[in-house]
Order: sequence, then C-alpha cells, then structure tokens
Amino acid sequence: MSEDTRLSGVKEELLQRWLGGETPPERPAERIPRRERAGPVPLSLAQQRLWFIEQLQPGGTAYNLSFCARVDAELEPSVLAACVDALVDRHETLRTVVRKDEGTARAVVDGGARPVLDVADLRALPPAEGLTAAVGRVQAAADQPFDLEKGPVARILLCRVRGHDVLGVVVHHLFADGWSLGVAMGELSASYAARASGVPFEPPALPVQYGDFAAWQAGAPEEPEWKRDLDYWRDRLADAPPLELPADRPRPPLVSAAGGWCALSLTEELSESVRGLARRAGATPFMVVLAAWQALLAKLTGLRDITVGTNVAGRTRPEIYGLIGNFVNMLALRTELRGDPTFTEALDRVKATCAGAFAHQSLPFERMVREVQPSVRSLFIMQPPLGQADFAGASFEAVPVTARSARADLELHLRDGRALEGHVAFSSDLFDAATAERITARFAALLEQAVRDPEQRLSELSPLSPGERDLVRSWGRGPELAVPAEPAHELIRRQALRDPQRIAVVCGSLRLDYGTLDGRAAQLARHLIELGAGPEKRVAICLGRSPEMIVAMLGVLKTGAAYVPLDPRHPPERLAALAADAGAALVVTEESLAAAFPETVCVDRDGPAIAGRSSEDPGVAVPADGLAYIVYTSGSTGTPKGVAIGHRALSSLVAHVRHGQDLGRDDIMATVSSLAFDASVAEIYPVLTAGGAVVIATMEEILDATRLRRLILTHRVSALLATPTMWRTIVAAGGLGQRKVKALSGAEALPGDLADVLASTHDRAWNLYGPTETTVWTTADPLVAGRPVSLGSPVAGSVIRLLDPDLRETPVGVPGEICVGGPGLARGYHDRPALTAERFVPDPYASGARLYRTGDLARYRRDGSLEYLGRADDQVKLRGQRIEPGEVEAALRAHPTVEEAVVVLDERGQAGSRLVAYVTRSGLSTSAEVRDPALLVRHLRERLPEAMVPAAYVVLDRFPVNASGKLDRRRLPAPDSARLPATPRVEPRTPLEEEIAQVACELLGVPELGVHDDFFDLGGHSLLVAQLVDRLRQRYGIELLLQDLFSREPNVEQLALIVDDQVRRKRQLDSATERMGRRVGEMPDQTVDALLAQLLAEGG
Repeated sequence: MSEDTRLSGVKEELLQRWLGGETPPERPAERIPRRERAGPVPLSLAQQRLWFIEQLQPGGTAYNLSFCARVDAELEPSVLAACVDALVDRHETLRTVVRKDEGTARAVVDGGARPVLDVADLRALPPAEGLTAAVGRVQAAADQPFDLEKGPVARILLCRVRGHDVLGVVVHHLFADGWSLGVAMGELSASYAARASGVPFEPPALPVQYGDFAAWQAGAPEEPEWKRDLDYWRDRLADAPPLELPADRPRPPLVSAAGGWCALSLTEELSESVRGLARRAGATPFMVVLAAWQALLAKLTGLRDITVGTNVAGRTRPEIYGLIGNFVNMLALRTELRGDPTFTEALDRVKATCAGAFAHQSLPFERMVREVQPSVRSLFIMQPPLGQADFAGASFEAVPVTARSARADLELHLRDGRALEGHVAFSSDLFDAATAERITARFAALLEQAVRDPEQRLSELSPLSPGERDLVRSWGRGPELAVPAEPAHELIRRQALRDPQRIAVVCGSLRLDYGTLDGRAAQLARHLIELGAGPEKRVAICLGRSPEMIVAMLGVLKTGAAYVPLDPRHPPERLAALAADAGAALVVTEESLAAAFPETVCVDRDGPAIAGRSSEDPGVAVPADGLAYIVYTSGSTGTPKGVAIGHRALSSLVAHVRHGQDLGRDDIMATVSSLAFDASVAEIYPVLTAGGAVVIATMEEILDATRLRRLILTHRVSALLATPTMWRTIVAAGGLGQRKVKALSGAEALPGDLADVLASTHDRAWNLYGPTETTVWTTADPLVAGRPVSLGSPVAGSVIRLLDPDLRETPVGVPGEICVGGPGLARGYHDRPALTAERFVPDPYASGARLYRTGDLARYRRDGSLEYLGRADDQVKLRGQRIEPGEVEAALRAHPTVEEAVVVLDERGQAGSRLVAYVTRSGLSTSAEVRDPALLVRHLRERLPEAMVPAAYVVLDRFPVNASGKLDRRRLPAPDSARLPATPRVEPRTPLEEEIAQVACELLGVPELGVHDDFFDLGGHSLLVAQLVDRLRQRYGIELLLQDLFSREPNVEQLALIVDDQVRRKRQLDSATERMGRRVGEMPDQTVDALLAQLLAEGG
C-alpha cells in the first residue's frame, strides 16, 4: 500500500474495532423516530431479502442462527424461564411473525406464539453422555425449520447435565443477527444474576424497537451516502468474475441451502503468528486471514481476481446498539492478485480493499444486489471474541453446533480467541464432505506457510501436502514402454520383408500387399529424390482417398523428407498457402488438383515414370530427431500453424497404440480421417507396423453410416477410430453390429450417453484425448457402461501435469491446465519460434524436459482419472476439428462489408453445435450487402475448410461491452434459428416437399424451410445431411445414396425430385417382382429347378 493510501493509526484502530463488531463508528445525532404501535409494519430491506429466500426455498434452515454454551453451574429453570419471558417482552422481534397483506409481507408484533424456555433434565446420564445429548438437543433445534407466519421465531433451551448446564439459543436470521445473540446472552446473564440474588432487574428502556427501524427505513428518503456508495460499488465490482469453484457436481439451476461443515481449529501458535503479522503490517487478523483465504480461492479457481462476501454489524446508530434484530449488512471484498505478489503485497491489497469497502458500507446489500448484481459465492465471517466471560458469575464456554446448511458455495467462519477456531461450511449441492475436508486442510497449510514467510510469492505457497504431491505425480506418469529405435516406415518395410504377400491396404476393389506397397513407395521415393527431396525437406501430399495416399506417405518418408498432408476438399487458395508456408518445394498430387501448386508430381500423369524406377529401398538414413511430418491446425492470429512431428514422436505413438489398444498382426483398421487430420496417423502406422491391414473408406462410405457398416462387415474390420459426432451417426443408423470391433473415440468431448452405448455394444472401447502437438493422443480411458466419462490416464511414456497459471501443480479436484511431456511431443511449430517458445515450455519439475501447454483444463478425480473441464482460451472443437475463432474472424474482416467480427461456438441449437458469426458493418457496405449471408459464405468458402464456415450470422450496430470497454460475450444475442436468405422463401408445394421439409427442419433445428434453401447455408454439414438421407431412406424404403444429393443443389426441391424418382422406381420394381413371382408360382417344380441350374452355371 502506498503512503497516500495507508490508513492512519486512528483509522486503523477504528477499522479493527469495526471489523470486530465492538464499537460502531460515530453517526450524526439524527435519531430514528418511534412509530405508532398499532398495526403491522413493513419488513426492513434485510428482512425482505430473507423472506424472498424463504418463499423460494421454504422450510430451510440455512438462516437459523444458533449459539450453544456450557455453563459451569446448575441453573434454576424457573428463574431462567422468567428471564426468558422478560427478554421476549423487552424485544418485540422475538414475538413477531410475518403475514401477507394483499400480497405484501409485513411484520406483525404479538401475532403468533411466543418463545418459552424448553427444559430437558439429562442428569441421569453420565456427564460426558449428558453433554453429548444436550448438544444434540440444541443441534436438533437448529435443524428444525421455523414457521415464520405462526411463530415462535426463536427457541431457547436449558439442558440440565450432571455438574453443569448447557444453554442454547436458536433464532431465525429474519429477526436477529450474530450481534443479537450476544445481546440476548448478555441480558439473560444479567437478568439471571439479579433475579437469583433477589434484586430486580431493571435495564434502561430501549430507545426504539426493530419495527421502528424498519418503518423508518421504509419511509425515510434515501441517505446521501447511498448514492456515493452505489457509485463506488458499481465501479468496484464492474466485470468481477464469478468464482467457479472446483465442485464435485455441476451447479444446478437453483442451488439449495443444503450443506455441511468441516471443523477448523488453528493452533495457538499459528493464531499468534497471524496476530503478529497483522501488527507488523498495520493490518488486522481479519485482513491476514482474508488474504490467505483469497489466495487459496485463487489457487482453487485459477482466477487472479477474487471476490468474497463478508458481514458487517450495520449498527451505525446508537439507538439500535442494544436491539435484537437483523441489521447485518454484507460487503463484497474484491481483491486483484495478478502479477504474482508476495503475501505481504497481497495483504496490502487486501487492506486497501477493506478500507474502501468499509468506507462505503452504508448502502444496504439488498440495494447493491438490485443495482450492481454482484456475484458472491464465497463468504468469510470472523467473529470477535466472546463479549462475556461468564454467565451470572459462572464460567461459560461456547460449544460448536454443526451447520447443516450453507448460504454460499464455500464459507469460512472463524471466531477470534486465544486460538482462531471455526469451520468451513459448504454447499452439499456442489461438494462432497471429503472435498471440503481437503479444502479446509489446504487453507490451514497455506495460511501457515504465508505467516511463516510472508515474503514468499503467492505462486510459491503450495496447498499440496508432500503425500498429495507424490500422488498426483504418480497419476501423471504413463507406464514405461520402450520406443522403437527405427522410424515407422522402416518398421513397415520389415513387415514387407517378412511377409511380402500379406495384404496391407484395401480400398474398394483395390488391394496392395506389403511387398507391393513398400516397392511402390520406394519407386516414388527415388523419383522424389531425383527432384530434390531429402532430409529436413518438405513434400506436400494432396491426394484423394485411395491407396496412393499411403504409398505417398511412405515414399516421402523414405527420402528422409517430411510430408505435409493437405485435404483436396479445401479451397485451392488455402492449399497453396499451406504448401508455401511449409516450404514444400514439391507436391505429390493428381493432375486434376495440380493447378493449385507450382511444382507437382502427379501420380496419374507421372505414373509411368515413377513405375520405371527401381523398387529397391533408397536406404536413406533418418535420425530419431528428424522431421517426419507437418500437419496444420487452425491459428488464433488468422494464419494456420504447422505442427512439426519428429520420427521419435511417431515411433512413440506406434508403440503405445499397439500396446494400449492391443493392435497386432491380425487387426484390420478402417481409416475414415482425412490425411490432413492427425488421427489418420494413428489409423495407419500402428496397424501397418504390426503387420495388420488398413481399409480406406471412401467419402461416400464415411458420410453414409449404412455403407460404412457394410464396409466394416465385408472386410472384417477389427478397429475403428472416429469422432463422437461420427459415432453418433453410426449409432443412429443401427450401430456396427459387431461387438468385437474395437471402438476408439477421440478428437472431441465424448458425451456420457454415447459412451454408455459404445461400452455396451463393443467388447472394448476407449475415450482418447490428445492435441496434435503431442502426436494424436496422450491419454486413454477404457469405457465402462454407467461410469462417468473421463480422459483416463496417460498412455505409455507420456507425462501429464496439471498446472495453475504460475505453472504450479494443482491439488486433487482443483482445475489446472493440461501440460504434456514425454517422447510424443512435437518439435514445435514450423517457422514460428515465438509461438513455439510460448506453448512448449521447460518442465519445472524435470530438468531438461519440456511440456506442451495444451490450453485444456482438467482436474484429477479421487480415483486418479482426469476430468475434462473445457478450454482456458477461445479455441473450440467442432465435429473433431480444432478451430481458432480468431482465424475465422480474420477471414470475415477481410470482406469489404465487415468492420469487426466475433465468432463463437453455439451449443444451443437442435442440430447440435455450430459456429455463429457476429459482424458489424464497415463504412463501405450497405445494409442489404451485409445482411445477405450468401456474400459472406461464398467469401469464406474460398478461404476456409467447410468446418470453419459459420452456420449463422448476426449483424449488430456495435458489439456489447462491459464496464471496462471489453467485449462482453455473454451479452451477444442468440442467433436466429435460421439464416434468412436474401431471396424470398418458396414454401413447400407438394405433400412430399412438406414431409421432407419437416424432417429437414427437425435435424437442422429450424422452424421452417423453403424449397430452395440450401441445407449448408442453414447450418447443415456433411454428417447432418447424411442423417437426413438415412431418415428418408428408412421412411420411404428406398435405396437413396448420399452422392445423389451432393450431385445436385442440396435443398428440399432437389431432394424431393430424387425421392419421387426412387419411389416410382421402387413401385415399378415391386410390381414386376410380384408379376414374376406369380409366373414362377405357376411353373412346374422341375422347370424352376432347371432355370436355377442354368443361372448358376452362367454365373460361374
């Protein structure tokens, strides 16, 4: 804290007394007037909030305040009962109930039952059992809801125990606060001492009652301070992020008050250390503990901007000091912990936070909620030492009562005394008791570290115990497994030498055995070497789905060069840009695609020349750290980035996939991924190095689940790797029908219901996780029906560390960024040294090792499995494709009609996830131009792959911003369910068009569809259109092929023409079959037998 913000000694003392609730600050002499006693009175602002909560969640006990104490005396019940009766007479809140008057809740004094003393004689029990039973009775009273409309609103208990008594008070927070409990106990003590001595107890009359305060608050004009304070809180809490605590369960729409607690008792030594640090820092114990609590919350959430709620007495007028009532106010204490401050520096920030908050405490929290809407999910309440040391002269000791409810997600409650004691309360909607116990222990450990050496930076304060640190490190290490010394293509060559006639590759009717595959790859390699290919050079591959693509991959690797896979379906401009960025001097492609590239080797045009080369292996030595391939992923700056994978990483993949997924010589794996998608690496190399076979699915088979199933059955495929989106399509079409097929799911989050289906219909199934930078996947989770989906555990050789923003290990259950190490790491990003240095960092826990920072968040479950939590940035995954919204935004801004662009993933549509683009108009555009999405779609399709083209567009005059002037994504409006075309919609004209439009609307998630509306312009994609075709096939019983639709305009009109034609053909065929059946039925049996024999002979 700078000198100009440091509190003066007087203010320090005042603040400390204020926090402790001892003496409120002075107020002006204006006094609250007494009201007319007749009739109901309005509820105070604090009471209104609690009444609303009671109506929202009736019958709760979260706002039952309780106090329990052991009194070392045998109290006389009749005397104490008289004291209780006098207390209730003196404080009208204790005999007040709430009634509704024309829909408005009002307080009614003497309108219900009065509290009376409840006496239980437990002296027949041994002292220890009696004490336990007495505390249990107080606990039961605290756990029982109050009827606020009938009363009583308080319960006062005397439990007589052998050798001492137990006194308990339970009251609803609507009518009292923590200060009030002290008032009640103080008056009961004084009254009992006087009556037991035969002296009248005559306390001074109360200046006002709580109803006077409530009536005055309701009728008084707004205090001048309120406006000032409201301006302060609006500024102070602007854009404060909500605490997303690491809960065991998702947050329900309405969090109930159900909760529990964990006892927390700090040693006297630690408590004195807290006080000592407070004195040296010019702070209070409250501030020291708050700084530690906020530091822990920062570590639990990964945030560096922490808001915690706390209570203040709110008794800022002398006439209400001695009242029983609810005057407490809540303040939101927001502390910035960015920049990795020392604990001393963090404490200075907390001091400034507290000074500002308590200087602006006059605004009722209820008003702040209405105007500012702060997010307060954690509380810290610190009570001062007990104000009385005895009860009527007898020693007096508080006994804790268990809290079975919670008002916030996580609450720290402490009472100052010789030792700081209290508890951590938690919402049981969100947390298990074991999790809360761990959080409590972590707080105590962190506080001890902080006060022992307050000059440590927050990043150096570790909430992990040594045992927990060893545990998470053991969970993060995959099994040891030797990585082959030879590169993958050499391992495949070995298979060719061992069994050259064994089938290696199948595509349709084409088959390549190992000998032919290796020989043709060698011929291509020699051809490329002559053209300049060699070690560390790059050769691009842009081929259709055929055996040639695998020949090309192996051929390039045999030259010592690295291959750069390109998808021929992508726009030519993008293909050329990627090849150029990779520095690929040659492109292996087909003549039909050659125009996009300057230097090409066309497998069809140059086929004879390639075939004339020797099939002997060129024998180029490849070092283990040599470059194997570069695969491009979306880039946040608008430019795709090339991930450079070395041979050792590829060999590591081969080893762990063959080990973990048990791929061997007898396996046949279907490949359904584009060569430009890194999953193809896992589909091809492991099975070929094992001596198995690869079956290449054509695009028609990939997009048609029925044909894919036929492919798998025909070729006896034993393993299939697909995205959850594709698996969903396969399941919707009836599944594969083969339990022995190993089901591998990866590239996007696997929904729990789909995981259960895969686990139930396949003998072996896995959920796989890993970014391209770690060579396809780095964790695997064997699926078990009914078990929650996880990322599993590291594959052989991999290292997983969950790290916070300071690259410190996170405890069990706490989110951290997934950082991956091991032999599967990429070399980096091609020709992007700065980005490589940013994402590939030194492992802080292993000298000389590297980690890749994935940007994915996860946490360890108690069983050691990894739970995926989402992204730490804006990157999204859509149908298995990794997409940086920034790249799409850059392409949009390149259009002359667009000024600014924001792209988000919308998961609310019935058709599944989709990209939505929000744009503002440039000064060069007209409203008509920018509101025609077809202009933007055409522009983007010339530059981006299909998966990166948004499905919906929203035009805004300006983007919503928060108080800091930054884009507020939460306030972006929901997109229309359909993109309206620029041309007028033509409604369906025939019953068939209406039926097809209805099915299409259901799948696309749109309310209506014109017959000329393009399915892709309405958010459709290849797999969704495949589902549409499959539904129509089943509905009309026709043989409808996906390519029938892709060969025409993808709309209702064209699809209706295709269906109508197929239905007519089917009727004709059915009629002909029926006629033929009748004719065959009329023939003699010997004639039919002779015809069948002739047909069989002609068919061979």
